[in-house]
Amino acid sequence: MKKPSTINFAGVNFILLTIIIGIHGLSCTRSIIEQGGWEGIRNNTLRVYARLDIPYDAEMKTFQKRETEQLLEAGRNRAVVIMTSYIQAHVNDISRCVACYESIQEYIKTGTILLRECNEEYCEAFIEYDVKGILNAAGISDAE
Repeated sequence: MKKPSTINFAGVNFILLTIIIGIHGLSCTRSIIEQGGWEGIRNNTLRVYARLDIPYDAEMKTFQKRETEQLLEAGRNRAVVIMTSYIQAHVNDISRCVACYESIQEYIKTGTILLRECNEEYCEAFIEYDVKGILNAAGISDAE
């Protein structure tokens, strides 16, 4: 007569505990959004979040060569929207608004990528722009 097989509960518990800890560890990793902390205008600096989806069939070598350029372009587009909205909300004088709108493109030509993270599906970054000139032209000081 065969003995019924016994289950080693200590081994099963160890495996389950390892899996649970592994899943918890993966879910608790800090994302770039948590690291970047904020988007908007603070102390004459505009910080924007830009995300670039990587096409499924993209050739990675070609994509990686243009990745920084594409992230900066996405950041510039986002910066224009934020600055335009900010000026509309804070400036009442139409002629001053028009002058500010015309200067936005000039001031956001160059951005600095602070944080960047890429995986197989997308790249994301926080990009900062010095917008002191735009804020001065708009008559806004110490934007928070």
